[in-house]
Formats: sequence, structure tokens, C-alpha cells
Amino acid sequence: MSRPKYLLATFRIESSAWVRSASPRSMLPLPMVIGLSGVESLTARTVGRVRAAWQRNKQLYERIFDEIDALAMQGIKALQAWDLQQFGELMNICQGQLNALQVSSWELEEMIQVARANGAAGAKLTGGGGGGAMIALCPDDPGRVARALQQAGYQAMESSIG
Repeated sequence: MSRPKYLLATFRIESSAWVRSASPRSMLPLPMVIGLSGVESLTARTVGRVRAAWQRNKQLYERIFDEIDALAMQGIKALQAWDLQQFGELMNICQGQLNALQVSSWELEEMIQVARANGAAGAKLTGGGGGGAMIALCPDDPGRVARALQQAGYQAMESSIG
């Protein structure tokens, strides 16, 4: 069995083609903010740590991977219903699971908290984890979230998918 599955769930959530196919309103943009910590991390190293932990405790890690996969599938349904608040909540819960896998970092967690405190409906790390970047769903005021991240010392840019 090739694990860790969480990478597949992460790619499902982040793929713009996936968002377009999941949403019946594919012409509407999904407003996002991308935050960059400036910390570089090697994906191979992060994945290697997760794999080693999985090999030590397969039953526990399998449950976490399965939960992340289930969250991604629920995310499809939320986007199909264009329920951005639900989608954001699912992103938040997914981030908790990614943190449990120890692929987050204090910089990522700080950026995520800043984004949520400033109106993001949801926020989570993006990529292989370990430090580099996060995405935040900002249906109301992406500019406010981007400015708050910049004021906290991080790079931030507004974007949209769809």
C-alpha cells in the first residue's frame, strides 16, 4: 500500500481544475489569499518523516489519512452547493489533521491564525508542509486578510480560482 494518502487529499483541495469541476458555478471566482512564510522546507524530508511515523504506528496514521480523504470528499459537496462557509470549516479541520501529522510549522500556524482572525472562512497549509505557504478562503474581504498577514511580517497575495 502506498501511503501517505494525505498528499492526495491535499492536491484534491488545491487543484484549480478540481474546484472548477466540483462547482456548478464554475464561472464564479473562489477568493483566496496565499501567504508565504519565507521558510523553505524540502517536501521529500517532510514526507519522509510522515512515512516513518506511519510505519511506526500504521493504525493511528491510517485513521488520520482516512479522515483527510473524507474531508476532501466533503469539500467537493460543499463546493457543489457553493457553501463557502462549510468549505472553509473543512479547510480548518483538515489543517488540524495536517498539524497532527506534524507537517505544519509555527510560522504556518501563525499565518493561519492571522488569516482566520481577519475574516478568512478557512485556512490551511499548502504544498508538502514544513513551513512555506498557506492558503486562505476569503469570500468577504481578501484584502483585509492579505494586509493582516503583511502586517504580521509575511508575504501575502490575493488570488482567485475559477
